[in-house]
Amino acid sequence: MTETPDKPKIDLQTILDQYVATENGVVFHVLQSAKNPHICHLRRKNRHIKTDLTKVRQKLVDGKYKAINEHQLKQFLKEDNAFIAEFSQKMLKRTVLAQLLIELDDDLIQDFGDDKRMKSVLTKSNNEVERVATKMYDQVYGTEENIAQEVMNELDGFTSDIGAMPLEHLLVVRKIVKEYKKDPVKFVEHFNKAE
Repeated sequence: MTETPDKPKIDLQTILDQYVATENGVVFHVLQSAKNPHICHLRRKNRHIKTDLTKVRQKLVDGKYKAINEHQLKQFLKEDNAFIAEFSQKMLKRTVLAQLLIELDDDLIQDFGDDKRMKSVLTKSNNEVERVATKMYDQVYGTEENIAQEVMNELDGFTSDIGAMPLEHLLVVRKIVKEYKKDPVKFVEHFNKAE
């Protein structure tokens, strides 16, 4: 039997050392750069402030930054998790809408066959939406390529289905979504029984 090396134990103080609070109590997560050990990012919500790690340490010594306690950490994580959940939903919604717009622009480019100006406007719009959608998508799903590809395929199918529906059917889909939102677990159980 081969022995596996012990994993380093992470204690509360090690975690607390990754956070600082400003003089007015605003907490930041200190993320050291993987490329340059002298650079770090102070993160709060979706803001990242790039700075020199030495400056952060000096501000701790000077009293401009303070170490945080367990209560501050719990409060920060509670707020941060709530923000990230809401922000991810917004990003996902934006990605879905961007995908719909990209598909619509592709169709409209074909419909405006001879109108070079309109085709140019739609192509520029399409390129910009794709660029922003890709950036947002990467922020939401990061490096999880399998999940990202699966979600993108589902979004593509979903947007194609929605785009092909007559407008009056969209009202029915909206009612179904409202039913789902009332109690997602119950809805999915009922849906699975119906199959």
